[in-house]
Amino acid sequence: MLALQTPEERHLSPITRLHDELLWMIMLENTELYNEGRLTTARYASQVCRKWRQLMLDSPSIWGRLIDTLELQVTSSSWVQEVLIRFRNAALWIIGPMHAFEPSPMKPGISKSAYRRLMKPDIFLTLVSAEWARIEILDVSDFWDSGENLTVDGHEQAQYWRRLFNQPAPLLKEFTFRYTTQSRRSARAYGVPQAWLLPSPLFNATAPALRKFGV
Repeated sequence: MLALQTPEERHLSPITRLHDELLWMIMLENTELYNEGRLTTARYASQVCRKWRQLMLDSPSIWGRLIDTLELQVTSSSWVQEVLIRFRNAALWIIGPMHAFEPSPMKPGISKSAYRRLMKPDIFLTLVSAEWARIEILDVSDFWDSGENLTVDGHEQAQYWRRLFNQPAPLLKEFTFRYTTQSRRSARAYGVPQAWLLPSPLFNATAPALRKFGV
């Protein structure tokens, strides 16, 4: 038997009558991989009203699925930090390009070895390294361009990824990694990398949930 609606409820829009669990499932649908603008959609949803905002802020599993480096790279640093706070201890889906070392030209007066020590991995790679055990989906890419990465040896950059992917991945379900190189004549003194090779054993032979793999 359907419950009778109060006069106040009759004036509410249909979506405001949904139970929180059903509304949460709708919000979760938006997080499916490759939905265009899914992070922006989640942000707007959290600003609709007080109820929606509280629901979104209480759902770290939603924010943990929205780490898209292409979307986050064109937003403010404060919003990036806010997203990192919102996913708390949730499992993570991370997609998009990232760089083991930020491409930058050699600064005058600083030796190659000294300048390399000043370089830091980008914020998203730092996230991947720090939260590796919580990643469920990883679909990322990196490149080495001898015309830009003059301070980093190509082999060194490839080794960074090999060390990272040699760790156990207890939650990892989907893994896709693309590593490309572009060498120029100016790179001869800096070591042109060979084809990127997977570490062995991959994930230290510990990835029990893995169901999709591509390199």
